[in-house]
Amino acid sequence: GTYTAYYAVLANYLGSTIGSSYTTSVKVRVLQKADPTLLGGAVDLNVVLVGNSNINASRTAKGRQNLNELIKQVHRIYAGGGDTNFAGSNASSTSIRIGQVTAYEWTCADGGDDYSTLTSLTEVPTLFKVGSALVNPADAATPANEAKALNIFIVKELPSSILGIAGGITGAMKTGTGASGLVFSSFGLLGSFNASCTGSGSCDYAHQSASFIDMGGTIAHEMGHFMGLNHPSEYQGTQHDAVPDTPECYHVSSSCSLGGTSCIFQASDSCLSDASTGRTSGDCSTACPGYDGSATFCPLANECQFNHVMWWTQKNITPSVASDGQIFSAQSGAILNFSPYVR
Repeated sequence: GTYTAYYAVLANYLGSTIGSSYTTSVKVRVLQKADPTLLGGAVDLNVVLVGNSNINASRTAKGRQNLNELIKQVHRIYAGGGDTNFAGSNASSTSIRIGQVTAYEWTCADGGDDYSTLTSLTEVPTLFKVGSALVNPADAATPANEAKALNIFIVKELPSSILGIAGGITGAMKTGTGASGLVFSSFGLLGSFNASCTGSGSCDYAHQSASFIDMGGTIAHEMGHFMGLNHPSEYQGTQHDAVPDTPECYHVSSSCSLGGTSCIFQASDSCLSDASTGRTSGDCSTACPGYDGSATFCPLANECQFNHVMWWTQKNITPSVASDGQIFSAQSGAILNFSPYVR
């Protein structure tokens, strides 16, 4: 078919264009993907430890253990089947594996401490631009500055207690830009999470803290943005993604006005039983009679996709919850498999 692309020549971090008198040439490189239904690709990762605090933590036995478990969590979320923690919740819609993982240390001597604790969102594009320029492509055959691995930056703290930020939807294929990667916060706990896990081997879910598990979900969530997925619904309930097999959730309850800025959006509540707000797909309680959030689930019902990893709020992906939805819907999985990062 025919594809038409529109470009903002200059834009700020939130996507608003700056000025109208600028002109430039645009070089486009087309990457052709195979049929995305042919699953089984992998995503290579560059994990960049930003600043001496995270670097020093990663050199301890506990820090190494926690880093390994974070990558394992991301792999489980994307690869799906075969792991009892996620049985039935991924429905093989992605089957994307984590491939080669390369760790980098962005030390204080190289300016890493300047980006370890960010105080403003305006610093994030600079972090991506400067930090990704320090990461070499996976092999010399790669065209200049084109990434083959997705850059993940681990900082000590992001502004406003934000868990993670992606460089774009989708992110840049070219390294060394203000959209070349994703970043998440360790909150300075990389070396102390999961204290009940002893030794340097694996740390099973039963001994992992809820906040640590949420961190793994955050990385997978931001990777989803970087590879092309939006939130199913935004927190104000007025914007929704265009993926037909994820639900549209408008507000928490009748006491919360449609799209009200004071609403606290909770994915597992807002779609559960509220059919009065014009949702096009109905509510979960209608699609799944007897749904109780603990024993009776309809994981394949579009209206009950509370586990979808792209909800901007909490996901029920721990072993304590049997599964109240798919981690990725079928069409979300197809979008992810189209990403050039999946090889």
